[in-house]
Amino acid sequence: MFPRIFENLISDGEFERKMRRYLEKDKVTLRDKEQLFYYEIYTSILGIPRRDESYGRTCPRCSSNVRPEASYCRTCGAFPI
Repeated sequence: MFPRIFENLISDGEFERKMRRYLEKDKVTLRDKEQLFYYEIYTSILGIPRRDESYGRTCPRCSSNVRPEASYCRTCGAFPI
């Protein structure tokens, strides 16, 4: 159900433009339109995900912190990491 909603809400062209912009500007890899929608909400509230050098590992998709024992990123949902 949700994938269909986001397909209708966000055009392919808009997704491609924003996907490239966020990769270049924020160093975040977006996998689909649903993640784009949630990422924009996340950044409007919390800002761009940034790594704290003193903590754990770094997510390869969004550069945020990941607990050393975790197998997925709580920020972007990347799995496995």
